Amino acid sequence: MKYLLGLSIMAIFAIALPTVKTQKNLIIKRSCEMIKTATVKGNSMIPRLKDGQAVRIAWDYYDCHSFQREDIVVVFFPSQEHPFIKTLYGLPGDKITFNKGKLAINNKVLKNSMEDIFTFDRFEIQQIKKALNEEQKIKPNNFIILGDNIFNKFSSRKFGPVFQDQIVGKVLEKNLIN
Repeated sequence: MKYLLGLSIMAIFAIALPTVKTQKNLIIKRSCEMIKTATVKGNSMIPRLKDGQAVRIAWDYYDCHSFQREDIVVVFFPSQEHPFIKTLYGLPGDKITFNKGKLAINNKVLKNSMEDIFTFDRFEIQQIKKALNEEQKIKPNNFIILGDNIFNKFSSRKFGPVFQDQIVGKVLEKNLIN
């Protein structure tokens, strides 16, 4: 099942070239953001993003910017043909609790953009718990991502946390054309 991102590229350009100093004092310029227009494929982000909708994506955005809760992120899985778009809900250090199948992050029950409450079955709870340390906080380099469609299961509910290097971009604009 391919849910999200078919890369029909309409534009590409680079923004900002910060310098990086290596151990041998070499200075390398690298791009923080490669902006591309892509088309959403599938329904995992409904109602926030719709199938066929054009979005602008900043690839490598997090090389120069911090992760923020509820960022719409692009996630890459080597086993999948295309990257996926999901919402970033759980960040390293967040306290996670479950009560009657409802997930709370830092004591706030998790809801999607339409204020619908996400509910989790036992298997899904176990998947989310893979990201947690003994204090029930999200471990470093672990993130919890979910689709906006509360019934879609291809997310951290199914495969557990994603790691920082799997998050390859951020959706900048979601209402380009549609």
